[in-house]
Amino acid sequence: VSFGIRQSGDIALGDGTDLPADDDIANLLLKGSYSITKALSVEGSWQSFYNTAVEPNNGQGTAGTGDSILDQDVEKDISSDTLRLGVDYNPESNKWVDASVVYYNTQTEVDEFDVTIPRTTVRDIETTGLTLRNVSRFDLAGIETTLTVGGDWYKDEQIGLDDQTEDLTRGGVPNGSSEFMGVFAQAEAEVDTGFGALLVIPGIRYDEFESSSSISPSDINNDDAVTPRLALGFTPDAAKWFRLFGSYSAGFRAPSINELYLDGVHFSIPHPVLFDPTTGSYVFASNNFVTNPDLVPEKTETFEIGFGLDFENLIQSGDQLQAKVSYFETEADDLINLSVDFAPDATCFIPPFYQPCTYGTSESSNVDSAKLDGVEAELRYASERYFGRVSYSSISGIDLSDGSDLGSLSPDRLALQLGTIRPEWNSTFGTRVQIANDFEQRISDGVGGFSLQDERPGYVVLDVFASWTPDFVQGIRFDVGVDNLLDHSYYRTFEGVLQEGRNVKVAAAWQFGG
Repeated sequence: VSFGIRQSGDIALGDGTDLPADDDIANLLLKGSYSITKALSVEGSWQSFYNTAVEPNNGQGTAGTGDSILDQDVEKDISSDTLRLGVDYNPESNKWVDASVVYYNTQTEVDEFDVTIPRTTVRDIETTGLTLRNVSRFDLAGIETTLTVGGDWYKDEQIGLDDQTEDLTRGGVPNGSSEFMGVFAQAEAEVDTGFGALLVIPGIRYDEFESSSSISPSDINNDDAVTPRLALGFTPDAAKWFRLFGSYSAGFRAPSINELYLDGVHFSIPHPVLFDPTTGSYVFASNNFVTNPDLVPEKTETFEIGFGLDFENLIQSGDQLQAKVSYFETEADDLINLSVDFAPDATCFIPPFYQPCTYGTSESSNVDSAKLDGVEAELRYASERYFGRVSYSSISGIDLSDGSDLGSLSPDRLALQLGTIRPEWNSTFGTRVQIANDFEQRISDGVGGFSLQDERPGYVVLDVFASWTPDFVQGIRFDVGVDNLLDHSYYRTFEGVLQEGRNVKVAAAWQFGG
């Protein structure tokens, strides 16, 4: 049994502004299991989450314009309940059977109330699923082999309500359902080649789906695919501290309900010309979603290669140094990408300015052909008194049809963590540094050139932390830390969403009874 509560107020952002965030959260977990026999057991759990909150209607609207609509907060009630039931059967006498069946159901509801209109909106999502697995272990021509077979089925059902629309439907939250089914098989075998151990993991999977919505009842979206996978790992006998690995995998991602059937207003921003001085309010123009029920699944092929190092007793007895470097390349057909056109209508600048005036459209669309590639590297060191970690990631991707950067990219990032353990003080001290370079996303202008869609400056963020486990009370621990110590103002993702400013944390925990 686990129970927790949390209360929090406004969040101070790095530029000095406050993000309204009045939250009261309660969560509960009940979990249990029962062994019917040594081989057969059942287990179940119920997890509940409830949150009442006051948050900005638009999470990016934190500029404090003074406008009653742009700066308006909404009251939210968020609830989520997950029920999980499982059965495991693993007889010791039969290595061919190690089976499990899991049923789950999650119901999530988000109610929002905007007092300025007034307006109530609801988003209700229910997911029901079933997962089956069996693991068989056997000897195949002298090679120890593990074979895993299984299947998955789940169904998502979504309902959106808005009490200010004639048909009560909610823009941006289409009523619809998606049903998914997949089966797979994967083998794992380690082969002694005479000069090293070769790990071989082949696999194959079949998936199918069907999605529909009341917004476009005749447009049912469905498809299926078979996707293979092969992973290899090699550790030479002469250098057991070295491991070489590589893999090939095909992917298949079905478009979601929201990607297929989005409609209504995406966002509203102040009109480029009109301002009502009598009310002191902006006149707003909207960017609207456009449905695209003709989206096709995203299909990918990914190649990865890399190596790992693992040393022990390198500098002193008991220490460990681990490193991993990998390069991946993904070629995607029909990549699903959200395209946002910010261009206002020409009529926005011609009297009477507002007939019509929209700030473009947003639409999920397929990119015919795209390519992504990247590098990930990590180095870890741990000893009795010191620890450290360095990681680096870089990813790039382009739309091969016109050379535009893909919208899901992030800047190159470097993270460094260093710390010391002081057993004589029962304490740990450390620091983290996060570094990201400048980021630019270019999109094609259709005539051979490019324009900037997104631009963000780089950042350096410094955190410090410490912990203490005193001797005078068994099981008690104190933690202190400061995130973003220098109170840096920065964007981790797209422009308009600042991260938290300096965040001081103090925590105490007491574990007892075992």
